[in-house]
Amino acid sequence: MAEPWGRLTRREVYDSMPPGTLPGNLCTWNELATAIRQLSGENLERICRAAEAKEKEMLTRKRRANTIRMANVRAVHRRVDSEHDINNFMALPSEEEKQKHLIAFLEATGNDALRHAVCVVCARELMGKQGEEQDILNIPNVQELLTPEHSHPAHELWNGLLVLTSHIDKDGKGWLALNNDLWIGETPHVLQILTFVELLLIARHYPRCYVFKLYPRGGGRGFNPRHLQ
Repeated sequence: MAEPWGRLTRREVYDSMPPGTLPGNLCTWNELATAIRQLSGENLERICRAAEAKEKEMLTRKRRANTIRMANVRAVHRRVDSEHDINNFMALPSEEEKQKHLIAFLEATGNDALRHAVCVVCARELMGKQGEEQDILNIPNVQELLTPEHSHPAHELWNGLLVLTSHIDKDGKGWLALNNDLWIGETPHVLQILTFVELLLIARHYPRCYVFKLYPRGGGRGFNPRHLQ
């Protein structure tokens, strides 16, 4: 049998009764339920009426929300139906439509759309559309931006600029590159022969963890060494 207070909250139970009917020091529902069951029939009736009123209000709100939701769904269906001519359902596309979609596909998957380029500043391999191709010497302030403040004997400068021609022409991003805040230029031999542990010992920043991706010893179909990082 359902309790007389239904879905009323403790505050709503107190509000439905005359002041002083229930003690104000009832902190838990168990204590409040025991006190409610000991009330007179008239007071229990007040609680039942308040619970029924709340139940009706909740049902009304639920019905109103369902009505609004269904109206929105029907509006969406009407809009979709109005945007499409159902008389053309399963009809074959015209030659003009075929050519239009074919041209769009070729433009999205052609050599120009998928062309890669290497950034002269950070040596990253990027999509061609992500940058702007131009003569290095025509870049504004290029002498200030790409000229090292403290040149190292191992730096190979081009017109006084610090660019890594071997990686730009061949392998893309260098292992110790400027975008890692480390180096642009050929990796010194003393760094090439370091073990993994020795690299950690001289690193300026200690990583919290390393993630290793294993590849087949003999490679595999679709294996590209440039994907190793």
